[in-house]
Amino acid sequence: MDGDRFHDLWGRLGGGSEADRIFQALSERYDEPHRYYHTADHIVYCLSSYDRATGTMGQNDVVEMALWFHDAILEIGSAENEQLSADWFVELAGSYLPRELVTEVSQAILATRYQEVTREVDAQFVMDVDLSGFGQPWKAFFADTCLLRQEASHLDDARFRAGQELFLERLLSWPGVFHTQYFQDQYETNAQENIHQLLEKLKQPDLWV
Repeated sequence: MDGDRFHDLWGRLGGGSEADRIFQALSERYDEPHRYYHTADHIVYCLSSYDRATGTMGQNDVVEMALWFHDAILEIGSAENEQLSADWFVELAGSYLPRELVTEVSQAILATRYQEVTREVDAQFVMDVDLSGFGQPWKAFFADTCLLRQEASHLDDARFRAGQELFLERLLSWPGVFHTQYFQDQYETNAQENIHQLLEKLKQPDLWV
């Protein structure tokens, strides 16, 4: 991850030299040994996806900060990782960045729970960036799924399959996987095809052997 980029963003939002310490703490989180998918590589991918979108959607510092922190906490087996990540951001930033901005970033992080379609512009942008990997070619998309399976080693195959199916079916129940026109144009078709193909593949009994 790019420390200079984080430092510049933190400064634009009103922070100071504490950015170095916070970036170090964030880097240590994403380098935890139990991570396989939700690593620094995922954050780099998200920031690259965000950068490509800004030519159409414009720069949004709230969205970028939310992307840095949206997977900061990963407790294996927890259903509260997004809330914990948002809370950790508030804890770190609350003394340095404007209160309203901290709240906006926190809310954008919470959107990555993917519980519902949202009309909040920042949340839509963050969600679409985070899901942009669904629009990759099948081989890359399935490789990400394999990393998620490694990360969920505490689950047996049946429980992992059930969780994946629940999440994928929820996305299919929405008007589209993506909220914004840019991401729909770039990724929706591939994402829909990947989801349907993965749902079929998950039916294979020995997929993870």
